[in-house]
Amino acid sequence: MTKVADMKKDVLKIMKAAYEKASYNKIEDKEIYEKGFLLENHATSVREACEKYNLQVSFRAAGMDTLERISKGNPCKGHTIMDKSIKKKNGLWTYSADEKLLNRYKGLVGYPEKNTAVNGPKLGGIWKLNSKGQEQIPVGDLNKYEETQFFTGDYDMHDLLKENKRILAGTPDESSTINSLLVKMNEGSKTKIKDTEAVRGRWFNSQYAWIRHGAQTSFISYLLDQNSIEEMKEILKKTMLFRNYLCKV
Repeated sequence: MTKVADMKKDVLKIMKAAYEKASYNKIEDKEIYEKGFLLENHATSVREACEKYNLQVSFRAAGMDTLERISKGNPCKGHTIMDKSIKKKNGLWTYSADEKLLNRYKGLVGYPEKNTAVNGPKLGGIWKLNSKGQEQIPVGDLNKYEETQFFTGDYDMHDLLKENKRILAGTPDESSTINSLLVKMNEGSKTKIKDTEAVRGRWFNSQYAWIRHGAQTSFISYLLDQNSIEEMKEILKKTMLFRNYLCKV
């Protein structure tokens, strides 16, 4: 079995090779928003946090529908909700339902009806925040609730490094670093994470935190799998890397 120390070295080598053709661009925060990565004010805050704490952070594009919901203060789903957001991908909706219904609730996290996989799963309803955490609201009952009570997606973080070293998942260092990012983002955000919503002093445990998980392990898997290098390049094209500048692949 590969030792953790050896794996960390291998990951850094492969990352260096993957990014060797990258060019750093002083891209404006407004453009980051327009490309669907983060809200403009959040992009500014992440950049400031990276400069202050010497971090390198990358995100996959959230999508404009998700950004719209985040801007309105919707809660963001964590790993306890595995279903997809209602959105169009390659011209097709992630769920099948009436077009008007899908357009109204796009950007929110739906759930499928059971045993409906033909032509895409049929939309069964939408995930909603409640006092115990979350619940599923059937399509027929959606009108009973304010749309800001429903879950949207979070920012999909793929890389988290400090001083050019990858922060290991599940460590106190990862928790404190994500918390530092959220504190900085909260300072300049129109919709705030309240102190009372933190869990054990950690804001990323709040249902309203914009980053709900650590760096995605699936991305490391692509980096470690040399056979997936071409697929990895496609992923990198859709990934925004924050440093003092932004990395354009």
